[in-house]
Amino acid sequence: MALAGSTLVAATAAGPADIVVRSPGSGTVQAMAIKRQESVEAQVSSILTTLRSDIASPLASIKSMIAAGDVSLEEITPHFEAVTGSLTSAAGSITAISPVSLPKLLARQTNDELANLIAGIINDIADALQGLVGDLKTIRLLSGLLFGLDTALNQVLVGLGILLKGVLNLVAQLLVNVAALLRNLAFGLSLGTLGL
Repeated sequence: MALAGSTLVAATAAGPADIVVRSPGSGTVQAMAIKRQESVEAQVSSILTTLRSDIASPLASIKSMIAAGDVSLEEITPHFEAVTGSLTSAAGSITAISPVSLPKLLARQTNDELANLIAGIINDIADALQGLVGDLKTIRLLSGLLFGLDTALNQVLVGLGILLKGVLNLVAQLLVNVAALLRNLAFGLSLGTLGL
């Protein structure tokens, strides 16, 4: 596609609205890239807000079962599976979003609101599971479920790291106080992705 006096900069599969043409001396490329990045952040925010809402009830059930003691694998498994399934679904939705390549000079600072939302989700999970710390018998009983939860959470984090450069560094800073708890629960994949 040739345009007189212009340069075709980018075309994405999303459609003609994402084709950016730069005329000499114009800021069209920068404006379109920033607008697209804002759209990515809005999509991610929606996914994470839905995720946090979806996992609230099963996490509350897990927390109350752990607090009551004598955890039954048969009774607690559906709640773990609900949380893991929601995380996996969110990871798939995040992966489906096309990343935006912003020029280095235009790279935006990480959205604090998104980082707080991600950290809040991880805090919710840690809070629900903190009663397991010190109960090696129950941790061994739930080891497969904990590993599945860690794997699904890690998929969400990896997807976010691809879409929103620098967001995981900010999330890690917000989670310094719960890193030890997550380590005790064997959340090695997620901690590794966060660099904690």
